[in-house]
Amino acid sequence: KVTRLSNANSFSHEKTKIFYYNGHLQDAHRLLQEVPYHIDVRNIIELKQKGNRLKILIGKDMIPCDSVISRAQSAKKPS
Repeated sequence: KVTRLSNANSFSHEKTKIFYYNGHLQDAHRLLQEVPYHIDVRNIIELKQKGNRLKILIGKDMIPCDSVISRAQSAKKPS
């Protein structure tokens, strides 16, 4: 469930990264299955604070997926 969307502090991030809180690596891998792009496992980063959420920072490497994401959103809209 998405609970919040926000912009990064800049738009110059080259690589997409997934941040997960202590103990939620399995959730991060489930999120990976939903992303239409291969994210290098070195860009899955554990945060040491306690928490129960994931953060995804979308980088410029996702630009080729823009059309895939747009088509998926269009398919989900009711006619």
